[in-house]
Amino acid sequence: MILSLPYLVQREELMMFDASEIHVVPGLQLERPYHSIAQAIDAYYSRYREISLDLFANPELGRQEFYAVRTLAAELERLGFQVETGYCGMPTAFRADPPVINRGPKVALLPEYDALPEVGHACGHNLIAASCLAAAVGVLAVAPELKGSFTLIGAPDEETAAGKAELLERGGYPDIDYALSVHPGTENATRRQYRAASSFLVIFNGKTAHAAATPERGINALDALVDFYQAFRELRDAQPQAVSLNAVIREGGLKTNIIPDRCVAEVNIRTPDQAGTDIVTARIHELAEQAAARLGARVEYQPLQPKYREMKTDIPLVETYEANLVRLGVGYDISLKERTGSTDVANLSHEFPTIHPWMRIVAEGNPENISGHHRCFAEASASEFGHRQMLLAAKAMAFTVYDLLK
Repeated sequence: MILSLPYLVQREELMMFDASEIHVVPGLQLERPYHSIAQAIDAYYSRYREISLDLFANPELGRQEFYAVRTLAAELERLGFQVETGYCGMPTAFRADPPVINRGPKVALLPEYDALPEVGHACGHNLIAASCLAAAVGVLAVAPELKGSFTLIGAPDEETAAGKAELLERGGYPDIDYALSVHPGTENATRRQYRAASSFLVIFNGKTAHAAATPERGINALDALVDFYQAFRELRDAQPQAVSLNAVIREGGLKTNIIPDRCVAEVNIRTPDQAGTDIVTARIHELAEQAAARLGARVEYQPLQPKYREMKTDIPLVETYEANLVRLGVGYDISLKERTGSTDVANLSHEFPTIHPWMRIVAEGNPENISGHHRCFAEASASEFGHRQMLLAAKAMAFTVYDLLK
């Protein structure tokens, strides 16, 4: 499914940008292998940008990213990679291995390419995918010197269904020693504290009846849900900043003259670690069961996706990446924040050394309240500045792969 985004700038306007001289930091001197990598990435710039804007103009929801996978796979095959689509039985997952695979450790680059409803690529996944391609081009330039190899493993639906977590369960990362990708953001933050997260349905089952003629014969599932939500709201408001609880009503009844026998809430929990998520989940279950018991209803739960785990940023790996930002003349912030989002990259970080830093794509002078999943952030994901910044991210990634395998 390709989404229509009429509010965004037209692609023809975006392509007017001349990127011929944006890559050089004044006075920057790179040693030979890094210079070769950067030179290859610079030469790839127009194609990198074209692919990013193509994905941006054709956003697809999670598990429906068929256009994105075809586009990325075709480009990787053009570059000489061996590409397997439908990887591990997931229709919009893929793996791409380079033409020559050296013995030794293996590093995975992690392209993402799913979009959001209504706001398209307002999380910048078009830039994540394209920057991984550009980084791969850079690593290919020094591949004969490496004592190891690299691969690109694309997983679907980072936003809502933790595609990497499912791919991990299916055995999709059997030979990986390190993994990295860079996420577009509002700052150059290298050590993001992505939180554990879990989403599930709370389903109240009552008994239908005519709401006007015989209401006493019914058990109102909506009343049970509303009672539950009142208690849930009190629990939410009592949490520290590091814990986020959110809920919406997915089903609230059919008609006003029918006592609803089924009502459904969707709950999302984010905590600093998985243990905290489990504790809060148990408390929410207690609130739901108490609300159901007061009305004579029944309650059941349905998980919505694999759980997102908390991020374990590998310190030696992130320090290598940070050193490469310095090599490129890019500043960064290592401060930690309590209130952050979640990512399925974090699930991989419990299996092998992994990093997922941010690169700022919001230019100076833009509103300070721009954040991911906002229409303005979608526009930043197609901007001149955003592409220039993520090209730096591609270079830093490629430099880091070289450092791991040299």
